[in-house]
Amino acid sequence: MDFNNPTLLKQLAEDRESRILALMDLDLSIDEGFKERIEQINCDIQKVHLLAVSIADVFWEEVYERQKRGEKGSKIGIRVRLREYATEISYYKESFTVKNGKSNFRKGLYIKKSSENKYLERDIAKLYGWEKELIREMEKSFAYCRAMSKSLVDARRQLRRAHAQLVNMV
Repeated sequence: MDFNNPTLLKQLAEDRESRILALMDLDLSIDEGFKERIEQINCDIQKVHLLAVSIADVFWEEVYERQKRGEKGSKIGIRVRLREYATEISYYKESFTVKNGKSNFRKGLYIKKSSENKYLERDIAKLYGWEKELIREMEKSFAYCRAMSKSLVDARRQLRRAHAQLVNMV
């Protein structure tokens, strides 16, 4: 039975005999619906992460270009990672490359953000002019990514709780 059809659901709500027969399949349909929505949110979380990583690529290109031109700077960097389904986007300064046997990675002093979803002017006050300009420009997109990530993680958490309650009721 197609429980995703609003017309059919309205008819079932109005017709007792049809409703009784349909109730056996309804629990299974709701359970499958929860699982599908959670998987879709997981996919959307990955999409937001991909978007943030792509924006970070633009950031890194600009940093390398400015450093090649010899512009004075504190070696700023950015880190985008997925932590427990949430995309974390952080800036750091005074970065350096750590080389070990398996890989190379960059480290630095993280710049703390004063706001939940974006860096404020006071957070980047001690950086050079071009660094502030670059971060201001990048924050337009990164603040959006952080907000989307938070909303998706919250929605996922609520769906998982509701699904758990459904399973415990049956």
